[in-house]
Amino acid sequence: NKLPKTIEIWRKNILIAGFGRIGQCLIKRCLGFEMNVFVYDPFVSAEKIESFGGKKVDDLKEAVKTMDAISLHIPLNDDTKNMINLDLLKTMKKNCIIINAARGGIINETDLDKALNDNLIFGAGLDVFEIEPPELNNPLLKNDKVFLSPHTAAFTEECMIRMGKETIQNIIDFFDEKNGIVIGGDYSKPEKNLKNKAITFDGGQTWALVADGQNPNYKSCVQYVPKTEGKEIFAVGKTGISYSNNGCLLYTSP
Repeated sequence: NKLPKTIEIWRKNILIAGFGRIGQCLIKRCLGFEMNVFVYDPFVSAEKIESFGGKKVDDLKEAVKTMDAISLHIPLNDDTKNMINLDLLKTMKKNCIIINAARGGIINETDLDKALNDNLIFGAGLDVFEIEPPELNNPLLKNDKVFLSPHTAAFTEECMIRMGKETIQNIIDFFDEKNGIVIGGDYSKPEKNLKNKAITFDGGQTWALVADGQNPNYKSCVQYVPKTEGKEIFAVGKTGISYSNNGCLLYTSP
């Protein structure tokens, strides 16, 4: 049989690592194929995951052993860097497919290439790389078991229009001091925040949070910048607004 091996996702096990907005959108697609959806996210309750039709797992290392697919939707930080490494890949099923549409660096790329070449897992889908654009000598670019995409899903006409409209509305709401724009405070409870000053962290860095006015439970990304000696900077970007005052950078994205 010279045809390439293909596998179904119908009624297969999938692990969604990270259950934020994207993870919650993905589970709806998975359930459409009657997949058994497991979710790993230490910060989301079992009750919420079950309300979406998934099952919460607490031990990532144990959970991956029985998965047919693993989809990553988590941030890159000290805890998640190289989280998917050769030791973990060795425990996965040989028909497992791993997808990273989150951030490069969560998967150790050298380890992934070896795992694919040694038939430890079936394949991988990568929308992100540790270095972007990826270097030409990155072996994953030539690996036939990897499906690549260029991390540009937002570059559609419709999405660009939505981002522009949301950017303008965010700026208007900011200057009108609408309750929908929340700066600072406890990011785990954005609906209870007030417009207050940014909090200074160790190392002389500060942060600010913007909560979505449409959904008070939505936590936007938090960006860190060095102090700016009291200088005030305001800039409009393609995907949101950034406002820096005394080192505080606030950023909203759709």
